[in-house]
Amino acid sequence: MNIKHITVAVIGSALALFGAAAPANAEPAWEHAICSTLDQHPTINGVTSVAVSLLGEGMSPKKAAETLMTSTLLGCDEHMELVSEWADLAAAGKLSIQR
Repeated sequence: MNIKHITVAVIGSALALFGAAAPANAEPAWEHAICSTLDQHPTINGVTSVAVSLLGEGMSPKKAAETLMTSTLLGCDEHMELVSEWADLAAAGKLSIQR
């Protein structure tokens, strides 16, 4: 397992662990960006792209998970099932990031 796999697994685990306790508000810019990406790419790869972007902005895996979860819950809850599926796959180490 390389560092990319580990990072994805950590984010997925953080989503699973912290998802229920996500903050009650999201930063509007992130909410818009995340929901726009998921609207355009409602796939596992789309969620992975969001996660990579959040980490690329210097967020910790926990903060990235909270931002992803909160933004999805508040701005585009129609994607919540997809994000949950992604979190399960990430936590199980079954995702690979291709850049």
